[in-house]
Amino acid sequence: MKNERLFFDLISPIYGLADTYFASSFKDASAVLAKEFSLAGKSVLDIGVGSGSWALELHKQGAQVTGIDFSQKMLKKAKDRCPREITILQADALSLPFADQSFDVVTSSLVLHGPGKEKREKILKEMMRVSRGTLIINDYYKKSPALVHMAEAFEASDYYYFRDHFEDELKVFFKKVNVFPGSKGLGLYLAQKY
Repeated sequence: MKNERLFFDLISPIYGLADTYFASSFKDASAVLAKEFSLAGKSVLDIGVGSGSWALELHKQGAQVTGIDFSQKMLKKAKDRCPREITILQADALSLPFADQSFDVVTSSLVLHGPGKEKREKILKEMMRVSRGTLIINDYYKKSPALVHMAEAFEASDYYYFRDHFEDELKVFFKKVNVFPGSKGLGLYLAQKY
């Protein structure tokens, strides 16, 4: 999509519908994450914080969360929804304003399926640069419900390629990649450099 920022500013008033639809999936992914990787006391950067749903799940696990988004209107939703302990900033995932290895973990939820492969690779490189070795991605994996297909067609995302190939894309950069299939077509990708 050519003008993602405008798109997300435009859909921000109705983005709560996506939050409602995926709420149980986020809780399921959070429960799996709690079993597989402790976030307690870890610094976490949430790329594409949106309305803050994923950041809130991470915060509940004891993470010190910083959420970024490039959409002003989405940032307002996150600031209104999240407690003060979650830092919310405007930034672009293609050029993160943080030093190398600033965060224990870098994560995103329902972000990386949007851009095409080349742009996604640039975002992944930025995520790796500011992380200390762990990425956690909550995004599409394999088959999804028809409602998701319609929404992603409207967004003109890279959804179809992403859901079938993202695990292999991660394996190019990470020594260890685990995928935990979730509900409503989502999967939790845990990628570690070491």
